[in-house]
Amino acid sequence: MTLAVDTIERHSAHSGEIPGITTGFALLDKLTYGLQGGHLWVIAGGPSDGKSTVMQNILGAAMVAGAKSAVYQLEMPIDEQAIRFLSSDSGVSSQSLLMGTMTQEEKRALAESFHRMRQLGLDFVNVDGANADDIMADIEAGDYQVVMLDYLQLLDVQMVKGQNREQAISDVARKLKNLAKRKNVTILTGSQLN
Repeated sequence: MTLAVDTIERHSAHSGEIPGITTGFALLDKLTYGLQGGHLWVIAGGPSDGKSTVMQNILGAAMVAGAKSAVYQLEMPIDEQAIRFLSSDSGVSSQSLLMGTMTQEEKRALAESFHRMRQLGLDFVNVDGANADDIMADIEAGDYQVVMLDYLQLLDVQMVKGQNREQAISDVARKLKNLAKRKNVTILTGSQLN
């Protein structure tokens, strides 16, 4: 009970502010009180529903709020994910970036975005060849406040005899939740629905 009272007093000192880090979505902040350490957020949807984009936008808002953040990208190459962040932050379309057709104004916006993103300190962690346990050990060793793991079903998991892949993924989700609580970090991950 003492912990609860301490938490209430700490929140009272910042009356009206959400206790967590902003998600960048006012309604989501109102419903969840923002990103708080110890939580696992699973953004679920069908193929190409925008799960990665939602996670990226949430992570971007957390970074702007000062949260040390990392991306563990399983779905696409790191440079492609970085281009998505730069495109979103700079307002320059991915097509212009990938086709090399930027205007001078877009080049200036991209340069400003690049410097801003470097200052925010987002880490893109290379997970090539890593399994779920390797990634969780890396998160454990880090000092991040918010981590994006894109996405759950792409994790290379160790299955025990008699266990199906769905059960193995469920075990990993439970381990991620425990890791989030133990490290007081927010973990964002996507889950593809069939």
